[in-house]
Amino acid sequence: MKKSNLLIAGTMVLALAAGATGAYAYFSARTTSNANTFSIAAGSTLGNEATLIDEYTSADNQDLAPGATISKKVAIKSEGDYESYAYIRVEVPMISAKKSGDTSAVLYEAVTPNFNTAAWTRVSYTAGTATSDAVYVYRQTAKLPARATSSYLFTSCTVGDFSELTARFTDAIIVKGCLIQSNQMTTSEADSSAQTLLAGIS
Repeated sequence: MKKSNLLIAGTMVLALAAGATGAYAYFSARTTSNANTFSIAAGSTLGNEATLIDEYTSADNQDLAPGATISKKVAIKSEGDYESYAYIRVEVPMISAKKSGDTSAVLYEAVTPNFNTAAWTRVSYTAGTATSDAVYVYRQTAKLPARATSSYLFTSCTVGDFSELTARFTDAIIVKGCLIQSNQMTTSEADSSAQTLLAGIS
């Protein structure tokens, strides 16, 4: 009896989600560590998983020199049985600093992810401010086949070539992933839905 009630409850939640967000399946996750697994809702199937791959090889809280390149590989892997649009959102912290030629401190992105623009298309960019991170949203240009891993969105980040910081800086690059089933959905519809989903992940 309990199993039956759970199945009915799961079906109702799925029906409500489909009614509220349109007829598509989606996954979402956020990670600041090496790899995180998250659940998805796909049609009438529950319990499938996908993995947001975030490989960071430098030690946490390591002091990084201006202009240094750090290894950070970001991709997303589908465990679903259907083709999807793959999205990754990258939040880059802002820093008040001087570069050569600056007469006073300026607000810069602390690092620059070296985006793979040959395989990924930028969907949106929001400039950072003194109180908010810069936000990039990218979609893998080719649809992601079932049970496949995307190409890396980036494999490294470069620290800004700063000549002076106003204070010691410690922060994190936040990466979130989202897959949207591509069946009967245009790229522009998926782009819009992905941005909403990714913004809602905490």
